[in-house]
Amino acid sequence: MGYSIGAVSKRTGISIDTLRFYERVGLTPNIERTAGGQRIYNDQDLAFLEFAQKMRATGMPLEALARYVALMKRGIETVPERRAMLEGYAAEVEARVAELQKAQDALRMTISWYQAIEARESAAALLDLESAPGRKIRSNHADKSR
Repeated sequence: MGYSIGAVSKRTGISIDTLRFYERVGLTPNIERTAGGQRIYNDQDLAFLEFAQKMRATGMPLEALARYVALMKRGIETVPERRAMLEGYAAEVEARVAELQKAQDALRMTISWYQAIEARESAAALLDLESAPGRKIRSNHADKSR
């Protein structure tokens, strides 16, 4: 099935300008064109764009993605190199995820600390209300003057 650049943009969320840029830099090679020069994307192109979006979401540089595409163009003999490239990048992503997890843990700990402070402040405010002028202070000791 063929998709226009506008349909691909709507379907993937990638802007038309970015789709054109990807083609210019070789990230989406072999996009077919109509006799009038309009781009026609197929399902395989869409699948690659979805993969590219996921790689970009991890922070993969365009240069690395372009290298991956260049390897794809060379054929099946590059599968080991492509796999190794993705394994190396996956390890980098895992390390970043671990660092982000540590940062998230620090955020949660600090938020909990602030919540504890706020709870103590609320408790202190309640105690201040209890001892405000005109309020009887409760005591465990019996009043001996009676």
